[in-house]
Amino acid sequence: MLKTNKMQKSNIIFLKNTQNPVKILFLNLTALIIVLSMFFCLSLAAKGTTIDINNYETAHVSLASSNLPYYALMTSVRIFIAIIFSLIFALFIATLAAKSKKAEEIILPLLDILQSIPILGYASFAVTFFVALSPHKVLGVEMAVIFVIFTSQVWNITFSMHQSLKTVPQDIIDASIVFGLSSWQRFWLVELPFAVPGLIWNIMVSVSGSWFFIVASEAISVGNINYTLPGIGSYLGTAITQKDWHAIIYSILTTLILIILYDKLIFQPLVIWSKKFKYEMVNTQDISESWVYNILSKSVLLKILFKPCVWFIKNIFKFNFGRPIALSTSTKIIFISEKKLNNIWYGAITLLIATLACYIAAFLYNFSSFNEITYVLFLGAVTSFRIFILIFLALIILIPIGVYIGLNAKLAAKAQPIMLFLAAFPANLLFPFFVIIIINNNLNPNIWLSPLIILGAQWYILLNIIAGVSALPRELLEAASLFNIKGLIFLRKVILPSILPYIITGSLCASGGAWNASIVAEAVNWGGTTLYATGLGAYIAQNTVAGEYHNISLGVCIMCFYVMLLNKLVWRPLYKLTEKTLHLG
Repeated sequence: MLKTNKMQKSNIIFLKNTQNPVKILFLNLTALIIVLSMFFCLSLAAKGTTIDINNYETAHVSLASSNLPYYALMTSVRIFIAIIFSLIFALFIATLAAKSKKAEEIILPLLDILQSIPILGYASFAVTFFVALSPHKVLGVEMAVIFVIFTSQVWNITFSMHQSLKTVPQDIIDASIVFGLSSWQRFWLVELPFAVPGLIWNIMVSVSGSWFFIVASEAISVGNINYTLPGIGSYLGTAITQKDWHAIIYSILTTLILIILYDKLIFQPLVIWSKKFKYEMVNTQDISESWVYNILSKSVLLKILFKPCVWFIKNIFKFNFGRPIALSTSTKIIFISEKKLNNIWYGAITLLIATLACYIAAFLYNFSSFNEITYVLFLGAVTSFRIFILIFLALIILIPIGVYIGLNAKLAAKAQPIMLFLAAFPANLLFPFFVIIIINNNLNPNIWLSPLIILGAQWYILLNIIAGVSALPRELLEAASLFNIKGLIFLRKVILPSILPYIITGSLCASGGAWNASIVAEAVNWGGTTLYATGLGAYIAQNTVAGEYHNISLGVCIMCFYVMLLNKLVWRPLYKLTEKTLHLG
């Protein structure tokens, strides 16, 4: 009775505190300021798209530190818009691949190819296309830059979404059938909420990964015309070109501030919000805190302003799109028609693959000799082996670290901004130090340049592991504690089987990032000195400098071949094994 009275008294005090008029007014005004500030930043960035495109045909980025706030704003808005489009793309394409076996057979190999294409390879196509849409305004170049950033984010988010939809627990699916949900309702009320926690973490790592390519994406060219947009990437690129270490330090500090702002204003609230969708049967007290989330969630003014949006979102779930239709005709007729449809489908795929193979064979026959093709295949095998070994070593190191961080909510909250900054840190700034060390100590570039390939890609693995551990049901951990399962047995029997889909997704995305990084990591230069490691990345880099476009195309084709081969022989079978083992398919 005494305990009950104390609880009632504390609840009364809490209600009195929350009903303080001054506190309520402050809370609502703060929430309104946050939202209005975001809209103001978007409008200020949009204003810059109306400038004449001729003003950006020459590099005019000033290294004055007073320009950094505006440059930071422009880069932040570009990354934010790219994330929105990446999320829309992932929701549509990943869902289509997860729901349709036929679509999956085309989408997944196509995503493998698109992921393996060097990100900078999209730049020339993007600028030509988008500038044609807005020939006299800088809007076209802005869209091209956003598209290049989009290609550095979207594959990781799409693979994460697909993995989550393919591993929805069967008991949740059964419950949705019992409650009579349509396929449309099941997606919005069951499958998407289950995917939210992993999706949020992969959005964070995608944003961090896009910083690696921001230098090249904000300074792109079409033919002999160079476009340099104001931003942190172009500022850093200009500082590196002029060897201005003060400006380089300023840009790194500005990047750190932006990452902290992204973390406090967007990522931390999203992580806390995503825990509402954690799949568990036990109610737990969350120790994570976010003042932004508390302000936005408790603001009455924002609830009134966004009430139409909330009403629309709540009512869109009520539609019964995709409700199964009972069979009223002969099952045999339906089976025969489906069989014929499958034959037509697979015949069309075979014809398409054969046509593409003929075009590729004709290209190789006309522009490449047999010895050249054999040599490039050998280089591809070397880089493939290098990447496979590096990812294997990264898994051995990062799995225990990721599990330890994921199981400790306080540590995860503190480590989150640090990991995001390290993932966003431009790894190419460290390349000159590797060159100096290798030259001074007469080391073998084939060995000591290899770590540069995985220098940025390992974050895909670590953050996916943390996301998987954070999404573990609390009752699973309590059951392991009840049966006194600890140490290596706990890791091998409880943790690893549960987070295996996240590990595979992280490894798959890290593999794609490593292939992209191999182009700059296997051919490193500083101050006129260039070191090459034997591999496909160095081959593409050397031919890019020499302007041998046919050899570049050959290298990219071989890279796509090896990426698809690794995915087909390693990652896809692991996905299927996971679904079969966990009985989630």
